[in-house]
Amino acid sequence: MKSLLQLLKKDFSAQATFFCLFVLFTFPFVFGFPLGFLGWDTFGYYLYLPQFFIEGDIALTNLTPVHEAIENYNACDVLYQAHPVENGNHVIQYSSGMALVFTPFFLFGHFFAWIFDYPMDGYSLPYVWSLIIGGYIYTIIGLIFTRKVLLKFFSEKITGWTIILLVFGSNYLNIQTLSIGMPHIYLFAFYAALIYYTIQWHEHQRKKHAIIIGALLGCMVLIRPTEIFAAFIPLLWGIHSKESLRIKWEIIKSNWKPIALLICTAFIFISVQLVYWKYTTDSWVYYSYKNPGEGFDLDNPHLLEFLFSYRKGWLLYTPIMLIPFIGLLVKHPSKRHWITPFIVFAVITIYVSSSWTTWWYATSFSQRTMVQSYPLFALGLATCLSAIWQYKKIKYTGLALLGAIVILNVFQSWQYMTGVLPPDRITKAYYWEVFGKTKVPPGAGELLSLDRSTAVFNPDLYELYWSRTIEEEHGTLPDSLALSENDEWGLGIKVPFEETSNKDYCWYKIELDVKIPEYTDPSRVDVIAHLTYIDKPYAYTAFPLNKNKKITPNEWTHLTFYYISPHIRTRQDRLITFVWGHQQDLLYKNFKVSSYVEKE
Repeated sequence: MKSLLQLLKKDFSAQATFFCLFVLFTFPFVFGFPLGFLGWDTFGYYLYLPQFFIEGDIALTNLTPVHEAIENYNACDVLYQAHPVENGNHVIQYSSGMALVFTPFFLFGHFFAWIFDYPMDGYSLPYVWSLIIGGYIYTIIGLIFTRKVLLKFFSEKITGWTIILLVFGSNYLNIQTLSIGMPHIYLFAFYAALIYYTIQWHEHQRKKHAIIIGALLGCMVLIRPTEIFAAFIPLLWGIHSKESLRIKWEIIKSNWKPIALLICTAFIFISVQLVYWKYTTDSWVYYSYKNPGEGFDLDNPHLLEFLFSYRKGWLLYTPIMLIPFIGLLVKHPSKRHWITPFIVFAVITIYVSSSWTTWWYATSFSQRTMVQSYPLFALGLATCLSAIWQYKKIKYTGLALLGAIVILNVFQSWQYMTGVLPPDRITKAYYWEVFGKTKVPPGAGELLSLDRSTAVFNPDLYELYWSRTIEEEHGTLPDSLALSENDEWGLGIKVPFEETSNKDYCWYKIELDVKIPEYTDPSRVDVIAHLTYIDKPYAYTAFPLNKNKKITPNEWTHLTFYYISPHIRTRQDRLITFVWGHQQDLLYKNFKVSSYVEKE
């Protein structure tokens, strides 16, 4: 403690780090602790632990405890975090890395639940508080290691200000304060430690450093498989010329035993997931992410939208991350160590992240998927800051610009927290309408893009683009089609989305005439609509026949349903719509689908 106080007295980088931690840890005392964070995706990351330690059912053969947890703790609307397997088990959608990280805090929570007589179900308050404390511990670890990395190359002053800029000038601030249960803060700590021990290994080439690097990489990949690209950091560290490449190869050859230990250590961590898949699915490797509506499409990256869009552009909402790229052009002796891994990692990470079909990554401020890599970007930021500090002609202008960026980020983070900036659907018009404002101006909400979850078709705003009848789809048919107990699947219409819309979404108007006998329950007959990606359905919707209109038995009734297209994965995805009789008797005819797009 005495040495820590002495460090804080004389070391500005330590003072800056302490200041950042103090502000971050004060935030929940002012705005409230995130006691409800153990839901949605975090629920899926965490689900391994109560199932393994409490239920003894890691294969999820019995979903009753999971559904009870969802209901009792309002974890999410529906269980989407696990999927059925052919052998009767259920596989958790997310890999087990976060569960591994959560384990010590889960065990503390379990102990305190027993001590204070809380439900020992894995979800009560002691578990939540333990996980929150765990998030703050990893916050401390992440910033301490970032400081240690920067001090290898920069002065205390540059290091301190870089950390302040990183915390308050980027979306790290938003993720740490509002999304403590997400992987990004934990991965931030892993990246900072990875860079530090990469430096240590290149300086000393000790086995313990190689083992630590292997453990860090293995755990990172276990948390998010795409973090495999972090391996480029130790692999390419120090390479900046042909000669340095030759030297690096000699180092690798002469240290093959520590490198073998590194690889084995990484594999030990990754094997945790392989064993889980084998136990649960009977396969060593299994693709558990079963949402066909989203995934990687490496042939069609959304680079411009990912980087610059008003919806969720990384560099639009986090402009300070332009500075590290400017740092690539600045002369500094440290660049010979990190410039190659920086460029390779940044290019691959941005490309792959922007290739996710839902590239906006749900609810977040700016691009949350980039936050974990900020310890690497801090090197470029510090390089540029060092140059600004040295040149008097640009010093004060540059520092003023950086200060303005920090103020903008803090203010917009506050706008996000209070709802002035919504987590999605922001357009250029809306952004500038609320820019600098503390409240949403009247009528500004109409400038947001369409909320497809609550939208209602308005014929005044749309025009007919495409239509097709069931006869055009299948040729000559009887006057009416019959469904019964033995024939419950009706003919329908299948069409690629690209034929039905020239924009990113459209409305589908589904029409048909039906006649039912008195004994048929119209609420048990559905008109189905969904999109398919490689024959896998998503955005599945079932409209009961009597959803919008009362049906009189033994009379023909004309029905109309409106279905809005979801965020499509590819324009080649197909709309499929048909009648599902559920073994009920009925007749239907004049089945027709039309698409409507926004008027110009």
